[in-house]
Amino acid sequence: MLIDPATMLWVGVVAFAAAVIGGLGGFGTGVILTAVLIPIVGVKAVLPLLTVAGVIINGGRMFFNREAIAWKVCGTVLVASLPAALAGVYIFSILPERPLQIILAVFIAAIVPLRRWASHRQWRLGTRSLVAGGGVFGFLSGIVSGTGVFLISLLLAAGLPGPAIVATDAAISLLNDAFRLALFGGHSLMDAGTLATGAIIGVITLPGSYCAKWLSTRMSAHLHIAVIEAMLLLAAIWLIVAALRA
Repeated sequence: MLIDPATMLWVGVVAFAAAVIGGLGGFGTGVILTAVLIPIVGVKAVLPLLTVAGVIINGGRMFFNREAIAWKVCGTVLVASLPAALAGVYIFSILPERPLQIILAVFIAAIVPLRRWASHRQWRLGTRSLVAGGGVFGFLSGIVSGTGVFLISLLLAAGLPGPAIVATDAAISLLNDAFRLALFGGHSLMDAGTLATGAIIGVITLPGSYCAKWLSTRMSAHLHIAVIEAMLLLAAIWLIVAALRA
């Protein structure tokens, strides 16, 4: 599904800003774009479209932070997340649009308390827990956007330092997105227009990812988290209202 040029300009501005916000903490980009794109392309087209964009978004984020990737942790998470994504994408393919949009909204709204709860638990996960968490992440990523916050919490609980969390999140998300891209194509959820629109959005985000890398040492972490949480809650309210009006 191609978006007309005027609308694409607006989406491009949002995509750039979302990439800056998401690049600073590793999550938030997909949720912001989901809230903006659902009224434009519909809920069924959003996840495949953002998966295309995600390959480019996370590819750029991975490149800009490549020196900090924890490859062992990356492999441990992916060994479970990729098979679990099979089940998630199948459920996504058979769900009707309205329930799917409500599920998306509830999940996005839950991200804020989930992140706060996880940050206060002071977890330290071992290999088995990382594999189990990777399975949950993979399954959820096949159904909803915004699962980056779960993955970030998982990597934080594994004891990775800040730069390694953002870099490893990007590497895992890139490979997970590439796998889901093939799955969406297999379920006839991907067409040439979706592929092209997702690619355009992804390319637009690359300067935003670079800006995020530059800003990461200059912005208050508390301010960044507060902005993301406010935007997540607004996005959830927007999606719930839109679903109830449909």
